[in-house]
Amino acid sequence: MAAKWDKKAAFFLMALCFIAGSGMGSAVTQPGLFFGGISGHVASKTDNQPVQEIIVCALPLDSTNSMGYFRFDPQYAYTPYCDTTQSDGSYSIANMPRGSYVVFTKGQKYVTQYYNGSDSFGTAQHIFVDTAVIPNIDFFVRIGGMISGSVVTKEGNRLNDIQVNCNLSRGDASSYVWTDSSGNFLFMGLPGGTYCLNVNTGTYFAAQNEKQCDYTVAEGKVLSGILLTVERGGAVKGTFIAPALPDSMHGEGFEIALFADTAYDLIVWESWGAWADVQYPSSNTFISSAIPAGKWRFVFRPSQSHTRPPSNQNFFIPSRAYSFGNTTVFSAQAPVSIASGDTVNIPTVTFTKGYSVFGAVAFEGGEKGVSCRIAAYVKDAKGYVPVSRSYSLSDSMFELAGLIDGQDYFIGVEAQ
Repeated sequence: MAAKWDKKAAFFLMALCFIAGSGMGSAVTQPGLFFGGISGHVASKTDNQPVQEIIVCALPLDSTNSMGYFRFDPQYAYTPYCDTTQSDGSYSIANMPRGSYVVFTKGQKYVTQYYNGSDSFGTAQHIFVDTAVIPNIDFFVRIGGMISGSVVTKEGNRLNDIQVNCNLSRGDASSYVWTDSSGNFLFMGLPGGTYCLNVNTGTYFAAQNEKQCDYTVAEGKVLSGILLTVERGGAVKGTFIAPALPDSMHGEGFEIALFADTAYDLIVWESWGAWADVQYPSSNTFISSAIPAGKWRFVFRPSQSHTRPPSNQNFFIPSRAYSFGNTTVFSAQAPVSIASGDTVNIPTVTFTKGYSVFGAVAFEGGEKGVSCRIAAYVKDAKGYVPVSRSYSLSDSMFELAGLIDGQDYFIGVEAQ
């Protein structure tokens, strides 16, 4: 289905998708000299015994928080409001400014828990802290699953200091680790489920050229012996021109989607090419991570970076729009040849101002559409080009970032 997007007139995904509120709440940390706190206990869900050395943290839900709603990894979240449980499982966090918080646990072998009993940041119950200490913010944790393996080249050499990403294929749990000096990696505290593993590096890319998404983990069990095979790729670098975005706007990062020069038929999700993460040596230059050798065209897509979806009164948030490089027509872009080990300069990439649209997915009968894949496409001479992508979380919400005012889009939804 095609929809003409205009920020002045709300439309949205008639059929399976519909606009909905965030479910995240709108309370914002208030400035001033009002401080409170929280306290509670952490116990094992299995035997109700206290658990020591679990980190409990409170993350403020304010508009300046840089933690992305759509990829929240509590193991790497920074917040000063944390405490470690004692031998009796108790903890206490003081000097918390007045406002709303998401409270969660961090423990190496334990599944991250959010208050109250949720495995998901998106469905966590918020705690409003005023001028007193709120007691009985308790958690019951369980031992998670583990995935262990190695990163090796096609020649069988093990690689150290390689980032490995682990994402729950149905849900919003994610984490990442680095390989040790022997090329080994280990993920701990994983909720039971099926996971995708992929490698993120500036030199190598996954030889399979796709995320591997068939690693099933049971809580309390170890899935071992995983080999992630990589090969050396090339890279592209260049400069970009983009509109200035004030602090209230998003879109600082972008990703590079690759499409083969010969043909592309991208109406189905799996037809996407590989993608490369963008690094920033300076304010207006970029260099990609490893790209497979070949002849490619590029789409520069905005990253999803919003703290949370807005309220029902504000569905459109300014961001940086997608770009086809130095042209406005994808098929007019000159393909770039990339060889293994090469870094190729490409023409300046020009971005314009775009908008993020938030929505939700529902199935017939009213069931929430969880873990669905959503993409916005523009029709080109050779096919359909995905210019923004997203997925629905456990509360069915999603974000399509960087859409251009007045542009026609085709919206694709895929249920896993």
